[in-house]
Amino acid sequence: MRGITLPGFSAHYLPALPTWQVLINEILASNTAGLKDSSGKASDWLELRNTGSSTEDLGGYVLSDGENSWTIPSGVSIPAGGYQLIFASGKGSKSGDAEVHASFKIGAQDAALSLSDASGNVVSAVPYPTTPTDVSFGVVGSGQTVQASSGAAAAQYAILASPTPGATNSAARTGSPSAAGTTRDPSPRPDGSSAIAIQTSAFPSQSPIAGVDLVYTINYGKEVVVPMRAQSPGSSVYAGSIPASAAAAGTLVRWHVVVRDEAGNEGRDPAPPETTDPQNFGTIVADTSDSTSLPIFELFCADANAPWSTGPESGGQALTGGKGYVDGCSLWFNGTYYDNVSLRRKGSTSLAWPKPKMRVSAGNQGKVFATSAGYKVKSFSLSANWAEPGENTFTREPLVWKTFQEMGVDYLESYQSHVRFNGAYFGRFIYVEDWTPESLKRNGYDTSDIGSLFKSESGEYSNLRWDLPKDQVPFYWGQDEPKADESALLLELTRGLAGAGSKERENYLFDGLNLPKVINYMAAQTLILNQDRCTKNYFVYRDRPSGQWSMLPWDVESGFGIDRGLGGVPAPDYCILACDQWNSPLYCDRNHVQDLTVSTPWTLILSNYSLGTSSGVSTAGRRLLRSDVVDRQLLQAAAASGGALAEIAPNGAAEVGLKLPLNSTVPANAQDDQTLLGTPPTGANGTYNYMLDAVLSFPRTRSMYMRRLRSLMDEFTNGRLEGLVTSFYEQVKEEATRDNAKWGNPGTPLRGYQSLTTEQLPIRKQQLYNTFGVDGPIPLIPDAQPSSYRLNLGSVSGDAGGYVELVNPNDFAIDLSDAKLSGAAEFTFAKGTTVAAGDSVHVAADVGAFVKAKGGAGLYVVGPFSGSIQGPAASVSVQSAGGDSLVG
Repeated sequence: MRGITLPGFSAHYLPALPTWQVLINEILASNTAGLKDSSGKASDWLELRNTGSSTEDLGGYVLSDGENSWTIPSGVSIPAGGYQLIFASGKGSKSGDAEVHASFKIGAQDAALSLSDASGNVVSAVPYPTTPTDVSFGVVGSGQTVQASSGAAAAQYAILASPTPGATNSAARTGSPSAAGTTRDPSPRPDGSSAIAIQTSAFPSQSPIAGVDLVYTINYGKEVVVPMRAQSPGSSVYAGSIPASAAAAGTLVRWHVVVRDEAGNEGRDPAPPETTDPQNFGTIVADTSDSTSLPIFELFCADANAPWSTGPESGGQALTGGKGYVDGCSLWFNGTYYDNVSLRRKGSTSLAWPKPKMRVSAGNQGKVFATSAGYKVKSFSLSANWAEPGENTFTREPLVWKTFQEMGVDYLESYQSHVRFNGAYFGRFIYVEDWTPESLKRNGYDTSDIGSLFKSESGEYSNLRWDLPKDQVPFYWGQDEPKADESALLLELTRGLAGAGSKERENYLFDGLNLPKVINYMAAQTLILNQDRCTKNYFVYRDRPSGQWSMLPWDVESGFGIDRGLGGVPAPDYCILACDQWNSPLYCDRNHVQDLTVSTPWTLILSNYSLGTSSGVSTAGRRLLRSDVVDRQLLQAAAASGGALAEIAPNGAAEVGLKLPLNSTVPANAQDDQTLLGTPPTGANGTYNYMLDAVLSFPRTRSMYMRRLRSLMDEFTNGRLEGLVTSFYEQVKEEATRDNAKWGNPGTPLRGYQSLTTEQLPIRKQQLYNTFGVDGPIPLIPDAQPSSYRLNLGSVSGDAGGYVELVNPNDFAIDLSDAKLSGAAEFTFAKGTTVAAGDSVHVAADVGAFVKAKGGAGLYVVGPFSGSIQGPAASVSVQSAGGDSLVG
């Protein structure tokens, strides 16, 4: 492409092309009360003008804002002297549409647009300043010109007196001049060895430009003013520089430009800011002596205590409603500088750590932080990774997220990073994004109409128990991306899981849950033994089109759980890997609770064990929890007896010579309305998860879960997990060693790596196959799925949008993950799609419509498929993930 580069703005004028005739004529980037499209929406818009003497075909032209591009469809043209209006609605027009809509929305603040012809030549490009709502920017009048530095005629742009879509533009608006396109994020990144070159484009009002100044600050020093010069007489582009002598390696450099006109008016870029807006452009100069192979985050705050801030009293003004943020900080990462961001310490159990977990927020600026996944977010976490269960590995959090990604579980972007604070090395931290509409979309959810997203906050009453009063929901659940208070939907879920809704408890699971997602989540968490997940550290999300709920992981740093240091023995009250309370595949049901004690914001609640005391756990109770040896005969007898033996303590763990709980059977009263069976347990006895307990309470859903668990075991315990652990260890070992030396962490990456590879992974594999496998003393997990099996085609219907029923005629549950339905209906089965023996799965065109039409019958439904099922004669076929035909 020729002409300007977006973003970056190496020049800001119309390029000298021999045949150009179409230019960006007018932009309205914040439309609320002006022109409306055919749907009645006041979308932002831009206008193209044909300055030539012949009609110009725009089909194949590309409009870009530097981040998004959209190709104008065929059939769109502009007559000589005419105009073409394009709504920046994000809809994206097709050929033949009555209106032209771009596929992206334009930014309202200090952005740029370019138009390229079908050959890739930039024919028009312009940065535009922040404008007030319903005020446009564009070519002044009919197009007066000045000479650009290239010698080509260039249109004079300004903020206009009034919007004029489809007509000759107005004159410039009275008031202050403006500037846009000021250099940001210089490339290559400054390293202190050379001056930082800055350009800007200045736009007059009704008075000519008198001068442009570059104003810069080093760290938190005084402002320095440098006059800028026009590139050539009459050019709107001005240049200046910050000398290398002022910008040493590791320093914070910030700048803005001030434009003055002959009437004495001044304008600014960034525009005169609100206190929460970016105040400057800037960069943090690279310190080439601080080398790393990890992504770099550079943070600067005037308050040196900002990383430890937990409230306004710790040094800064709270930016986001008194939640402890220190504002006015600067951030550089991934090639981009962010101004006036906020920083605080996060976490509760980590408050005693010398090394802080941190939360970075853009506050009222909205979603500005660019991610490697291609979208923007408002905030993110930088986890300290100071203490882990057992031996410190320094890899658990990103390792778990990567493992989840490969297992097909909903996952967040997470990676190791190198953080500097106020110009010096601060340590190794782990970047973790949030659950947002963007991350949900990346995981396959249709977020065009975002559903209900709730975060389990407390650990007490945040486990989907049915007795939580509506007015107490905000104390235990955080509602993210709210459209309105949707507490009633969350409570509807909890009552459905308890069997108190309009459907039988088991049938509700098939109507109300996205079972493939939930089952895959459960199986993956069990395989890696993440024990910190029953009552908190998860989200629930209700997809609006289907009405079904999924469970999303969060705060996974306890994954790959172990209960010892390398070569040690379980701690007196901590035996995650060794004890059946935690290592059972039934973990998180009512017989395998999470906690021995529960800490709430108000008090410490201790479990009252039969071998303990009301004030705590007795010596015998602690002995109950410490052994890594299991009395398998007793546990097997408990399972065979049809329930827990009466003399077994209700919430203990395994030890030789003690009678211990492990109720591996399906509860006899599972179908009953649980709300009529008495008050739910509180304290540690109540720290199980009501969704997971419901799934594990019925043979049908339990067998589906166990099948998926076995699939993941066979796929990941034959060296694949070891390979992931090794790759993460190799990536982080040097950086972790340096970080430990800075912060005084006694752990070593090698010991953590050995703990996982020589103890956690082999012991967990042995447990799953030998203890809980079909030949073990507690046979919960089935044999491997046969390599050859068949499905039967059941009913095929056009009702409720169309569906195809597939029947499992086998006497074992099957895993259809990644299998493909093809023919009249096209669909790939999500990972975690399992079908119980003798059961069916219905693949629907519209899951919500199917549930509405047939809900309550306990029919298993997935979807949506693409295509059209017109009737029972529709032709479909199914192939396994390996390509074998399963049904003709």
